[in-house]
Amino acid sequence: MSYGKGSGQYGRFSRYTAEQIAEIRAVYATFETARKQRLEVMRRLRCPTRTFWDIGNSDGTAIWVHQKVGMENRFIRFYESWGETYSHAASWLQSLGVVFGTHYLPHDADHVRQGKDTNKSPREMLEELMKGHKFETVARTETLIAGINQTRDIFNTLYFDETHCKEGIAHLDGYKKKWNNRAGCWSDEPCKTDGNSEAADALRQFAQGYRESVKHKPIKKAYVQHGWMG
Repeated sequence: MSYGKGSGQYGRFSRYTAEQIAEIRAVYATFETARKQRLEVMRRLRCPTRTFWDIGNSDGTAIWVHQKVGMENRFIRFYESWGETYSHAASWLQSLGVVFGTHYLPHDADHVRQGKDTNKSPREMLEELMKGHKFETVARTETLIAGINQTRDIFNTLYFDETHCKEGIAHLDGYKKKWNNRAGCWSDEPCKTDGNSEAADALRQFAQGYRESVKHKPIKKAYVQHGWMG
């Protein structure tokens, strides 16, 4: 049986989350009305909205907008931009009209970057743009695969708004391993050139940084049957 780049096993052996996304969509198709009720945006103070970011130095910015309602981890909005300043993302977030809790940033958000007039880290720039908001830098995992495995462990607690997170879901569906031409097989490293890794990296900050996300038992067993790694 061939597991090569062009084989029919492409989805199983190269894409990290395709099977999980397919299962979630199957559940949504069965419980369409309930899904819409579950993902109503909560604007009350007792239900703070958290965000999880990827802010690469040379690639795009991705943000997952999250609310915890009861036992459900709801992702109600998704944002991505390419070549925009952080003020674009800040304005979009502030337009949502929700009460924000913590904004979770990746480990490199504290790295100072050279600017035209001043040198600041992404976190410092965001703190200036969004005064009074709380930011937390998520610690780096020992390996990328460890972070992917953490995300695999909590994937069955997640609910996505299929309309407002459409692009993000598509990126998770397409998040795949990098092809190793020399070895003629898929490597354990993700592809970083197809525009899908930003959304996946942003969601990984949820698994790595939001401690409450690992305290609860799965909501629906049907949501996940396989790990991210296939």
